[in-house]
Amino acid sequence: MIELVNGDSKCIVRPETGGSIQSWECDGQSMFRPVADASQSGLRATDMGCFPLAPFSNRIADGRFDWNSRPYQLPLNALPEPHAHHGMGWQCPWEVSELSDDKTILSLRHSDLERWPWPFCVQQEIVLGPDRLAIGLTLKNTGTADMPGGLGLHPFFVSESAVLHFPASTIWENDARKIPVGNKRVAGKYDFTTPQIIDDQDIDNVYSDWTGQADITWQDQRRQIRLSANVGASVLYIPKGEGFFCLEPVSHITNAINMPDCTLPMQSIAPGASFSASFLFELI
Repeated sequence: MIELVNGDSKCIVRPETGGSIQSWECDGQSMFRPVADASQSGLRATDMGCFPLAPFSNRIADGRFDWNSRPYQLPLNALPEPHAHHGMGWQCPWEVSELSDDKTILSLRHSDLERWPWPFCVQQEIVLGPDRLAIGLTLKNTGTADMPGGLGLHPFFVSESAVLHFPASTIWENDARKIPVGNKRVAGKYDFTTPQIIDDQDIDNVYSDWTGQADITWQDQRRQIRLSANVGASVLYIPKGEGFFCLEPVSHITNAINMPDCTLPMQSIAPGASFSASFLFELI
């Protein structure tokens, strides 16, 4: 466990738990969903306040795909979910490469080709300011063949009294298995172009053509968040009755590797090449 401090801002990082951020507080206010009992054993990245997505985001249908004319089957790593989910960085311990009072760099070297058929290294830089939290991710192909890849971030926010505002023009509709089957213009409860109260909705969809910026505010809290990211999609996850929601900036749409002609496919990363993404949470 690592504690970063800058003024009244404090961030607890858990490298051993999927390179996740357990908490971020400012003036005593939790900016991410609080972890109920952080000292208990067996906690996973999905129990934390935020965790990185690498080397892909969200779901690959049935864990199956073709790449360069060769079929692959990934382990189904989030049972009973029937898909490969969130990459595999969230299920691995990360190493601390650099550490100071307000900054850390974590790294993960992957060589288990059963879990992901290409070796890679991913680096996560976390920098805490008195009024901001900046996260940078870089995915490098360390193998000898082109590798599909993507990045994202999975923060959790308290849904009680929350208001969400993020302009996006396109939403992807899911089938019964939560896999995108087509897109349409945002409308109705899916339209957050005008600020909308989260309430107790039930949404789990990926948006594309968003502006890369979202405001997350709470009617009963003093501190609010502006999220900025340089990636082209965002997943909005509001599980009904759970008391939290997630707005996940991601570089490609869900199941993009099986949809090569979609608007936001996975990257093809050449041997020795890298792909990066940056994310910023600012207090407003």
